[in-house]
Amino acid sequence: VPIDGVTQDSCTDKSVTCVDEALPGSRSRNAYSVGVSHYFDSGFMDRSAVKVTYRYYDDDWDIKSHTEEIEYSRYLTDQVILRLNFRYYDQTNASFVKDSYVSADEFKSSSPQLLAFNSQLAGVKLQYNYDGNSFVEGKYEYYTQSISTDSHVFMVGMRYSF
Repeated sequence: VPIDGVTQDSCTDKSVTCVDEALPGSRSRNAYSVGVSHYFDSGFMDRSAVKVTYRYYDDDWDIKSHTEEIEYSRYLTDQVILRLNFRYYDQTNASFVKDSYVSADEFKSSSPQLLAFNSQLAGVKLQYNYDGNSFVEGKYEYYTQSISTDSHVFMVGMRYSF
């Protein structure tokens, strides 16, 4: 962690102005979640499901976060399932996080996980069930974060039961 006016870019090795991270010795965390799922078996949305969830998190470092997620699944055929999902996440920073630190600061961190940020994730997945317990699936997700991360995620999976 850079201190006393040193920048993060010039802080490559531990020195008098580049010190180890110093975090509180303990952390108490709480998370509360609620969700609703509904399966539709007739009408326009026949053989589809919608799931909506909300999660609230807080801890004694004063980080608070909210996560909202919606997922839609639908049988396209007896063997193919389509899933669409979207998640939004918003977080406050830890109480001791600052733009710059001085030697006298008790706690210091350069971890981006302790900063305020938000993120979004959107995805699509196709699953082909070739018998009751076996399937192959492919998934694409796009993830973006307000503190510099954007990524494309591709996954392929297979389960074979015998």
